[in-house]
Amino acid sequence: MSLTEEGEGLFGTGVTLETVERQLRRALRTSKSCGQQKSVQRIGESQGFLSRVGVLDCKWPEGCQLPNKIVIKVCTLLNTIALHKRGGNAAKKVANGDAMKKEKSTWIAKSEKLRKWHNNEVHFYETCRRLKTVFDFIPKLYCATGFDIENEGNGFICMEYVDEAICTAVHDNLSKEQVIETVEKIAQLQAEMLSSGPADLPNLLRVSAYEEMFGDMLQPEVLAFRLDEIRKMGPNVAKAIDRIEKQIDQLANVKIVRRCAEKNNMTQIFVHGDLYSPNLMWEKEEDGKLKLKKIIDWQLCHFGCASEDLCRLIVTSMEKEERRNSWRDILKQYHSTLHSLVDKQLFTYEQLCSSFCQLFAVSSLAFIASVHEMIASSTVNCSSEQTAARTAAIMDKVTGLLEDIPQFAHLD
Repeated sequence: MSLTEEGEGLFGTGVTLETVERQLRRALRTSKSCGQQKSVQRIGESQGFLSRVGVLDCKWPEGCQLPNKIVIKVCTLLNTIALHKRGGNAAKKVANGDAMKKEKSTWIAKSEKLRKWHNNEVHFYETCRRLKTVFDFIPKLYCATGFDIENEGNGFICMEYVDEAICTAVHDNLSKEQVIETVEKIAQLQAEMLSSGPADLPNLLRVSAYEEMFGDMLQPEVLAFRLDEIRKMGPNVAKAIDRIEKQIDQLANVKIVRRCAEKNNMTQIFVHGDLYSPNLMWEKEEDGKLKLKKIIDWQLCHFGCASEDLCRLIVTSMEKEERRNSWRDILKQYHSTLHSLVDKQLFTYEQLCSSFCQLFAVSSLAFIASVHEMIASSTVNCSSEQTAARTAAIMDKVTGLLEDIPQFAHLD
């Protein structure tokens, strides 16, 4: 079963409910059935480029101490393809451009990447089971099926369901406090990975997140086409693009990400790889404030520069003025938290700031280049008023990043 073809299984994929239930019974060590009245409902249709997700509502026999609801995440490219096919959408306009033919040269290559990323996520969850500390912000894994020679089309993960979780989207703005809460959680996991993670873990999690995820769209001819389309969205964004256009090839060099830790004499540590607001889940407390509940989608996790996660989260998830005023404070709090949990200095605060500045441009351009897809994803089933508001929020971030790239490019 191809990852690009509709199937007769769950959510239009090739993964069947029978296969999932069989794996669940084995993992949960039960011979009981989920029940004749079990049901599956797809969720998060406007989020997730690399999977389709649903909730299995189990009807176990009375008295069974088993989870009533289970999240099923099926690895597929169908959502990505759907964005390219949406009529009248900006993403379709970009996807149909002549300059995009190279980026879309083959879905086979994208499928191979996705299989690798899915297996990477499976390995991450299995590693977490062996850590000394159990982190409540990492979803509990029930079972998973990875890809191999005999199974090239049906990869899935079953994990815990989080009741009443609030999912943020790319048009949402996280506060300074929410970003700090998130990076502190990441710091806790990083410290644990260093102290009790398998010694060979850096060799097992072999993903070059930026190169593999964003390398195609940051190729010179593809990026130039995308920026030309973005330039049409307003005079301010057009002016900001004009300022960096001559240096764009240098600024969009994704290879600097892989070399960043070594260049700055920083110890490589575990990073999420795609840490931004759609991969965060929150719960509302009694006072109405949001508290971080889960961090999801670990396909791109690997060992690299700490600033990869910090840059990705800050540039994509914050309103421009708050980002400008608080990024140093966020890095300082992250550095303090991490080094309170380890017994040696991994890098100084100054090294962290320097690496952040070096990655700011490429991290920003990776977000900016995908803005049409981000808008398309954020405005599914929205009214015209909602579409306008969400588009404006995203474009405000884009304009701010373009305005700030020249400054950060000279802050080494």
